[in-house]
Amino acid sequence: INMSGKPVVGSNVDKFCRDAAKMHQLDKSVKETNVMRSVAGWHEKQGVALFSGTQERERRQEAIKGELQSQGLELVRRRQERMRELLQAEREDYENELRQLGLTTSLGDMTFKCH
Repeated sequence: INMSGKPVVGSNVDKFCRDAAKMHQLDKSVKETNVMRSVAGWHEKQGVALFSGTQERERRQEAIKGELQSQGLELVRRRQERMRELLQAEREDYENELRQLGLTTSLGDMTFKCH
């Protein structure tokens, strides 16, 4: 519509072109938003995967640490038991030697404690 109020030839085509350009721009914006949403989702999944992997590694390291500590305690317990057995055997050998020499019959109830 011109100044005199009469429709301008081709104005509907101009309006259609402007509307089509706006729709094109809106479609482009929607596509860009979808791409950004997809990328953000991917990054979020990667972060979760990385974090869960880190947690799993930490859990495994704690389990290994606990197992090593447990094995260390078991080793100490076994060494103490072997030391008790060795000292008992040596005591018995020593008593036998003294008995053979006629010096004593028994050392009494001696116990050895390893801490």
